[in-house]
Amino acid sequence: FDTLDSGARHQALLLAGIAAFQLRDCPRAHGFLTRSSAMGEANGMDWRYRLMAARAIMDTADSILTATTLARSWPAALNQFDDSTMFGVIREAIKLPSSDARKLDLLEALYAAHWKVQGRFEPSDLWRNLSLLRIERGQIDRAREVAARVSEPYALIGMRADNRFASLTANGFSPADVKKAAIRMIDETRAAALASPRSLKALQSFTFYMLKSRQYRKVLAMTDAVLARVAAASGGEAPYDDISELIWIMNHRAEA
Repeated sequence: FDTLDSGARHQALLLAGIAAFQLRDCPRAHGFLTRSSAMGEANGMDWRYRLMAARAIMDTADSILTATTLARSWPAALNQFDDSTMFGVIREAIKLPSSDARKLDLLEALYAAHWKVQGRFEPSDLWRNLSLLRIERGQIDRAREVAARVSEPYALIGMRADNRFASLTANGFSPADVKKAAIRMIDETRAAALASPRSLKALQSFTFYMLKSRQYRKVLAMTDAVLARVAAASGGEAPYDDISELIWIMNHRAEA
């Protein structure tokens, strides 16, 4: 190994890391990938597999570092993770004290990367948190810019109810209209559900906002149609790609 040039050593470490990860030897994989990602030849693949390995061995610090690096240098790679992976890292970062730079760095990197939930929805709670971090540091203009990207109804209500945002409203900032935001979320989640007819997760988001706007009978009709489609496919191919999400469709039906 020591006789190889740097490019060959990097390739060997990366391939060894991927192989170990696929064999579920995640501690060993993480060791290889930590070394490969530190080399000048490293790219998004090194860091993407390093994040998956770090998550597998529950290395919180490295998960946050790796996600931040990806968002800064290879933002397109973030789209190769499902939302649950990213939110798992984000939740750990949010737990850190406001004074911990890693928390701010990750949120800033995701904001600059224009990261979105399901590739289309603004993660409004994250921008609300980032805006607060900027307010705490006296960066009012920057906080206002970030807060303007908050578009989810409940995040907007939270901003209106939180006196920590008073410094923004005192300087002319006004959170978006909640009712209009709710209507927009219904329209956007409906479009996402129609665009992905085999996705229960997309339908789950739509029915969530339908529930919150008290359109209970429509939620019942939609969820009944899903259950009927699943029952008709019993013993055959699942009619949805994420059939494990059916429990949440049933939950929304129960609420309706």
